[in-house]
Amino acid sequence: MALARDGITVNAVSPGPSDETTVIGQTPKEVQDALKEWATAGWTPMRRLVTPSDVANVCALLCSEEASFVTGQTIVVDGGSSLMNPDSPLALQVPK
Repeated sequence: MALARDGITVNAVSPGPSDETTVIGQTPKEVQDALKEWATAGWTPMRRLVTPSDVANVCALLCSEEASFVTGQTIVVDGGSSLMNPDSPLALQVPK
């Protein structure tokens, strides 16, 4: 709040489960496979894991003049998985 009057924006980027090129690649193969299966099954509506370039693109946007009025936000980069309801069957949430 105090920095906004000087045109300084403060935002956060919150990535979802990512691919093996990130810290996820240091987890056991079973964990990596489970994350991939979870994403491709539809729990991530985009049906894939987040890549480093997905996160970098959002960071680049937030650093651009076009986003100069965006401040105090957390941008979730997760392909829509944060919109999913684990209490509701997947088939009802994501049509085939």
